[in-house]
Amino acid sequence: MKIGLVSDTCYPFPSGAAEYVYNLFLVLKKLGHEVRIVTSSYGYRTLQDSDIIRLGRTVLLPFNKAMVTLTFGTNLISELKRIFERERFDILHIQGPVGPTLPLLSLICSNTVTVGIFASYYERSRLLGLSRPLIRKYFHKLKGRICISMAAKKAISKYFDGDYTIIPQGIDLGRFSGSRDLPQFADGKLNILFVGRMEERKGLRYLIQAYSRVMSDVDGVRLLIVGDGPEKRRCLSIAEHVGGDIVFAGRSEFNLLPRYYRSSHIFCSPATGSEAQGIVLLEALASGTPVVASDIDGYNEVITEGSDGLLVPPKDPESLARGIVELCRNKDMRKRMASEGLKKAELYSWDRIGRALEAYYVGLLQ
Repeated sequence: MKIGLVSDTCYPFPSGAAEYVYNLFLVLKKLGHEVRIVTSSYGYRTLQDSDIIRLGRTVLLPFNKAMVTLTFGTNLISELKRIFERERFDILHIQGPVGPTLPLLSLICSNTVTVGIFASYYERSRLLGLSRPLIRKYFHKLKGRICISMAAKKAISKYFDGDYTIIPQGIDLGRFSGSRDLPQFADGKLNILFVGRMEERKGLRYLIQAYSRVMSDVDGVRLLIVGDGPEKRRCLSIAEHVGGDIVFAGRSEFNLLPRYYRSSHIFCSPATGSEAQGIVLLEALASGTPVVASDIDGYNEVITEGSDGLLVPPKDPESLARGIVELCRNKDMRKRMASEGLKKAELYSWDRIGRALEAYYVGLLQ
């Protein structure tokens, strides 16, 4: 098959959507298909590839308690029509097809079998509520509708009825299972890791507050924070007040990220909501790192309480601290959860997910 993947985000922009699109691109090529990515044009072009078609201009805007990328340009519709006419895709796979600019315009311009994937969770969306009457007729152009989780299905179903198939996002097992520890953190301390963008919905400030309690109950702990974002100044201020061994490592290089996971004894994601699945949870499981995470929609589909991690109420530093302390004090529990996590990660391998998507595409064409 010749497959087009449309997304506002792709490498080099750091995001879960970018991870999804690029890994899907790689696995579909590995399965023998001809694949192109149609995406935004960034000011910096770390990734140059003849199979990646860039157009328009990227703009970052706040949405759903996060920063999202939108593609703007004066000739997007005519450019998309030329691209689709030239490429003649058998399948056009659009990330978030009702999203403004590039995804929705691609749905409007599509001239082939079109699949939409929904990977967001929200309690409600004013934007979709207002635009639904205008979008509905284009939404029905979708031959296939995929959600990465029940949480994502729950969100989109409030605005658009229809049949949805659940196919989760995957994880590159080889990338995370074969990495080495970072020597500067192999000093006998128990390392608690956070990976994510420093924004409100990721809940980092609750973890820093919880760390204050953890330090009082457990000797020799360190908090590693990997990421950057608009809440960095606030989090630095809280950390300065809390004290202790807190490392702000900044945004990680691609090859270093697995080594942060491998250097850590506990991974913590204190997100407050609006998470459809959570790529960081899969990264931790694939690294053999037990998880303490918020008990929120999306996350509780990945983590099984007491098996491969602990789930605690969101926005609750005390409960978060108790979960972390429990794992810090119980090495056998950490080993058992790490083992169960590795088994769980196998279910999300990109080889498995890629074959599921391939079968789904074939079914639509037939």
